[in-house]
Amino acid sequence: MISHRPGWARRFGLLAIWAVMIAVFGVLRPEEFLTTGTASAILSSQATLLILALGLLPALTADTLDLSAPATLGIADTLLGELSAVQHWPLWSTIAAVLACGALIGGLNAVFIVGFGVDPIVVTLGTGTLLGGAALGINIVPTAGISAGLVTLTRDPIFGLQVVFYLGLVLALATGYFATYTPTGRHLFFVGAGPDVARLTGINVARYRSAALVYGSVIASIAG
Repeated sequence: MISHRPGWARRFGLLAIWAVMIAVFGVLRPEEFLTTGTASAILSSQATLLILALGLLPALTADTLDLSAPATLGIADTLLGELSAVQHWPLWSTIAAVLACGALIGGLNAVFIVGFGVDPIVVTLGTGTLLGGAALGINIVPTAGISAGLVTLTRDPIFGLQVVFYLGLVLALATGYFATYTPTGRHLFFVGAGPDVARLTGINVARYRSAALVYGSVIASIAG
């Protein structure tokens, strides 16, 4: 029993800390903190960060760090406003362009990291800086006039919570299932733990790492 405690601590330690924080604030400010409004605000406002973090997990599992994800989120947000509100593109065309941009960013990262063997930190820091400048070049002022349908979809609550919360929940469950119960997920862990050994067993390490980088950038675009 004792030998299993560190594993349980790693898996459920964050949930335990979260429960302690809820208990402390609930005791100190019960009339303000222990309300449905507070719970809804916390869960809905943090869902975007949850989606962004979940998108980074495959790359981290494959021992590849992507520091450009926040900048990818930012450029996606900027492109959405520019194409939808300024250029008056249809909503679905705008979304497709934003997702394609995310896939392109992930692909470029993969070319330099996997193809040329450049350090992931160097590549993704450079990509993030480039994307930040590109976002400023596209539009540096607040943009109004985003598609009303998209605003309604993302802001109108369902059972007190915004749609983005449910998207994050579904993505979290799907990510957990993928990592635990699918051969591809287990191969990804194998790639991160020992790429040379994985390569000798016939796993295409370059393909897994490239796919993880592209996936992370697309998810960052969805978060944006």
